[in-house]
Amino acid sequence: MIAARLATLALVLVALGLAGCSDSNRVPENAVGVGVPGLISMPRIEVFTCADWNDADIQTKMAAVGRIRDFVGGQVTGAGAAGSGTVLDDNRAYDFFEQTCDPELAAHFLLYKLYGRAAGFAGQAP
Repeated sequence: MIAARLATLALVLVALGLAGCSDSNRVPENAVGVGVPGLISMPRIEVFTCADWNDADIQTKMAAVGRIRDFVGGQVTGAGAAGSGTVLDDNRAYDFFEQTCDPELAAHFLLYKLYGRAAGFAGQAP
């Protein structure tokens, strides 16, 4: 139990240390992607921030986790690379975002970047 909490804390600290703010990648606020059926349209997953996470309801949060998992865990190709990206368990990713996005200073962090870095440390093949 203590080891799991320490691992989660380490992931949060690493993600906060490595994550950049989204301003350099910011898309105009009126740029809205395809929403999840039955839910209010949400920003494209590439611009979904901790502020968006904190404002979202549980269904939107879980939809975001699934979309980020699919995005980060997608096909990887390139010179000498082939396969899929590493992913986190959806419940673990949800808990990770809940903890990481809680501090006000994280408001502009991009979730897919946080997820990708955390999955690199604690992820698994999809």
